Amino acid sequence: MAAHDIVARAAELTGSSTQAFDAMLRLRETGEFHGEIVPVYGAYLKALEKTIDALEHHFPKREWRRVKNAHS
Repeated sequence: MAAHDIVARAAELTGSSTQAFDAMLRLRETGEFHGEIVPVYGAYLKALEKTIDALEHHFPKREWRRVKNAHS
């Protein structure tokens, strides 16, 4: 599965911005960016925050610790 497909699905599931992830993926893949990077990077950080919040909601850190301790 391609990175663009993964972030599109993640954005769909978490309500984060596909455009923000795509802009950063293009920058990573090509090393080029045209325009103002600060607002694009800010949108990317907000999209990451929404994704992390969704993960934390569905898989709280205390559960990670509980599972880890159960298998240690």
